[in-house]
Amino acid sequence: MRSWHAGPFLLVMFLLGCGYTTRNTAYDAASIFIAPVTNDIKITVEGRLYPDYKTYPRRIENDLTNALVKKFNTNGTLDVVSTSDAGLRLFCSVIGYDKNTLQYSDEDKGEVKDEVKEQQLYLHVQVRLEDNTGKILLQKEVVGETTFYLYGAYAKTEDTAWQDLLTDTSRRVSEVVLDLW
Repeated sequence: MRSWHAGPFLLVMFLLGCGYTTRNTAYDAASIFIAPVTNDIKITVEGRLYPDYKTYPRRIENDLTNALVKKFNTNGTLDVVSTSDAGLRLFCSVIGYDKNTLQYSDEDKGEVKDEVKEQQLYLHVQVRLEDNTGKILLQKEVVGETTFYLYGAYAKTEDTAWQDLLTDTSRRVSEVVLDLW
C-alpha cells in the first residue's frame, strides 16, 4: 500500500488558494497620477483673533508632492505615472501648518528659564482621490505630525523635523488611499 504525504499537496493548495496579494484589490486601476500639491493655507483671514503673522516652510507644496511620489513608488502597489489619464488621480492641498510648543526648559535643572525645549509640527492636508472618469472615490483630511527637541541628547534641527513631518504625512496619505479596510 502506498503512503500519502500531505505536505506537498497542502503547500500547493495554500499557494493556489491563498487570498493574499501585494496588489491593491480595492480599485480596478493599476496606476495613479499624483497631481502637484496645492497650497491653500489662508494667510490673510479677516477677523483673526490674533494679528500675528504665521510663517510656513518655503515650497511646502513642492516638498509634499515629492514625498508623496517617493512614498507611492516605494510602496509599489500602484504604478505612479506622469499623465492624468491614469486609472486613479490623487489631488492634495495643504490647508494648515501648525507649530506648537510642548515643553519649556526647567529652571530647576539649570536650564535657561522659559526657553522652548520641545515642539510639535502638524501638516493638514485635504486628500481627494478620483477615478479616470472624475468620480470621487475618497475625500478626507489627513494630518501628519512630528515631535522634536531643540536641544539635548535627542535634539533635531527644524529642517530635520520638517523632513520627518513630510515622511509622516505622505505615509498617512498613502495609508488612506491604499488601506481601505
